[in-house]
Amino acid sequence: MARMKGGDLITEYLIKSKIPYVFGICGHGNVGMLDPLYQARDRINELLTETQQQAEELQVQSEELRVANEELQSQTESLQASEAKLKEQQTELETTNTQLEEKAAALEESSAVLKEKQNILDN
Repeated sequence: MARMKGGDLITEYLIKSKIPYVFGICGHGNVGMLDPLYQARDRINELLTETQQQAEELQVQSEELRVANEELQSQTESLQASEAKLKEQQTELETTNTQLEEKAAALEESSAVLKEKQNILDN
């Protein structure tokens, strides 16, 4: 088994921890991380910037996107629950409508019978 370097261990730990992004500034302090992160680019996104301010802005934007995504997920779940309830109510209304149509047909039939009897009595 090949001996792992620190950058390899950290990269694997980040991937196993489901960390989607690594923000950083290129420099001598993290040069050992650059190759392992590049080799794992299909499993983790590396966002390198030129200044600390850029890295902080990316991190803030990433957090804002995460929060927005959670809110959208919550709204989606709420809409799905509402949709299920509406489908249930629609089924109930269709059943009630069918019952009312059957009762209306029965009333029309009874009305026709009563009209016939009335005609017989009138004659």
